[in-house]
Amino acid sequence: MVTKNIQQMNTEDKAKGLVSKFKPFLYKGLTSPKSDAVILNAKNCALIAVDEILTSEAIAYPNQEIETGQVFKEYWEEVKEKIKQL
Repeated sequence: MVTKNIQQMNTEDKAKGLVSKFKPFLYKGLTSPKSDAVILNAKNCALIAVDEILTSEAIAYPNQEIETGQVFKEYWEEVKEKIKQL
């Protein structure tokens, strides 16, 4: 069930994890991985990924309950806000 999987990672941890996953692709040894530019670009990449999730057809969950889809959408919208706050 999607709801159970979503609850296993809070939105702040998910936001931090997504941003961290993009840092190695932006760093490439040219600057510090903790530089403002790397962090900003990683956040932007993570926001793009979340937007793709939110606008995908999967969000509608045609074979699942509407409530499950709403929980999924709310979770990713909160992750998006947490990324912006990092």
